[in-house]
Amino acid sequence: MKARLSVIFTTLIVFGMQNLFLSVHGKYTFAQEKIGQASIKMNNGFDQVVKGGTWFSQKSGTSKGLHSVHFANIYFGWAVGEDGTILFSSDGGDTWSSQSSGVTENLRGVYFTDVKTGWVVGWSGTILHTTDGGMTWISQNSNTLENLFAVSFVDSLHGWVVGENNTIRYTNNGGSNWYSQTPPTGYNFFGAYALDSWDQDRVWIAPWGGNPGGGILATTNGGAIWVKQQTNGLYYLTGVDFISATEGWAVGYEEGEPSCPGENHFITRVFHTSNGGNTWVGVGKICGYSSKIDFVNASQGWLIIGEEWETSHIYASSDGGANWSEQFSDSVLLDGIQMLDARNGWTVGSNGTILRFFADEIYLYLPLVQKPSPHIEIVVTDIYNSAIIANNHIYGYISSLIPDPYYSVTLEAEGTYYPFCDDDEPCDPVNVKIPITPALPAILPNQINPFSDENLCYKACVDYHSSVRVISSSLTEPNGDIYYPLTVVKWKYTAEDEYKGILSGTIRNDNRRTLHNLRLVVAELEKCAWREAEIAETKINPNRQTTFQLPFYEGCLGDNLVIVGQGAAQ
Repeated sequence: MKARLSVIFTTLIVFGMQNLFLSVHGKYTFAQEKIGQASIKMNNGFDQVVKGGTWFSQKSGTSKGLHSVHFANIYFGWAVGEDGTILFSSDGGDTWSSQSSGVTENLRGVYFTDVKTGWVVGWSGTILHTTDGGMTWISQNSNTLENLFAVSFVDSLHGWVVGENNTIRYTNNGGSNWYSQTPPTGYNFFGAYALDSWDQDRVWIAPWGGNPGGGILATTNGGAIWVKQQTNGLYYLTGVDFISATEGWAVGYEEGEPSCPGENHFITRVFHTSNGGNTWVGVGKICGYSSKIDFVNASQGWLIIGEEWETSHIYASSDGGANWSEQFSDSVLLDGIQMLDARNGWTVGSNGTILRFFADEIYLYLPLVQKPSPHIEIVVTDIYNSAIIANNHIYGYISSLIPDPYYSVTLEAEGTYYPFCDDDEPCDPVNVKIPITPALPAILPNQINPFSDENLCYKACVDYHSSVRVISSSLTEPNGDIYYPLTVVKWKYTAEDEYKGILSGTIRNDNRRTLHNLRLVVAELEKCAWREAEIAETKINPNRQTTFQLPFYEGCLGDNLVIVGQGAAQ
């Protein structure tokens, strides 16, 4: 399951028209805040696609082999490996420190649901749990001595671990008890190196050596019943990753492909599903043997490929896995990978290797922002001033850097006001402070919330050269309502004539609760700030869809659209 946590330029955003570009300008600085300048090609009407990138080495401080990495947000992350090794970073991997695991077994998987709560699994049935970010790790009884390879949780209570010889374990109380689950009757696997859980019901396992006929294992009832999903007989599956309850990818390898080099002629095959795995379709292949796969949206994913057990390659796809281009190659054996979004990711491997990914087209900078809270991010994307009959306009977005939503957030833009007096000449300037409220009620993790202010639309201008900052915020939901994101399924713009048209589309509730107080805003990065769309329904049940529309007029349909929505549940 994708970590639903906020990062810079988050990925749960719907961007505008095909083959358009967004540019946000600034200058580079390496402060603790890592905020981005972007030159981003948009694709498919709603996916961010950043082509190219660079993997930078980070100093792990160990020579032990590392097998898995997991970041709870852009700052806090953990890596685990041989001989009980656990490493921790609070600055995106710029520095790593060791944590005491209390064990000497090889550790193979790590997963955190927030910056404090996490699990590590490893050989001989090892399961470790922390509730304080790894300051202390407590052993949990897995009720098995089989080697464990992967762990995934959907919340602080419900999770799964998998390992050798048909081992599947499940907990519904955070690991206080681990219960055995079994593969389908007549089906066996040697090992399971990857799994992904979407909610308390839907989970997928990638078995290595599944017999008969390979395949993905899946459940839609929390593991009470597991079924085999066909992958055209692919026997050695090594990775599985879902970005929604229905769309995901699986990867594995086989021997004996004459067109591939090496003694074993390994070839990796990538499969895709759009119906939860009921059908898996081959979408791409690469010479070499696969490790892990990670997609951040419907277009963009990453894949680790090994070559004759000596060299590893990192490949990236920007078309849903149909085509892959190499981003990294070296004589190191890479294993785990995690991509927070299209711009930030980590991979780990042999000899203490840790690599971090930065997209080539993203440059870090410190914008016109004063940031009083380490947990709220403000990005100013556009400031426009015109002297005569001014349309003074400030636009940007705000997001949460922690896995908790913020409510009732108010910003303040500070600037210098130049009123016009006789003869259209400016009078003495005065300082102004203008409150700004974001478009949507909640600042959700992994979702931006646009803000804008258009003021003083007469003979005056405001020069915003000071700051935008948070002046109030609350972690307490109003009236007991908790807000959840809406998924934009599709949209289109229909021109009525050369001056106006209608933006319409479909939204879906991918959450497990019925949502009311539905809000959908369409924001523009250059022209008209944000406006609210009309939604056909007043509430929407889980996994259901409804429609929206918004009229546009000449001069108001900009090149760079952002469509983002929320709904509330008790």
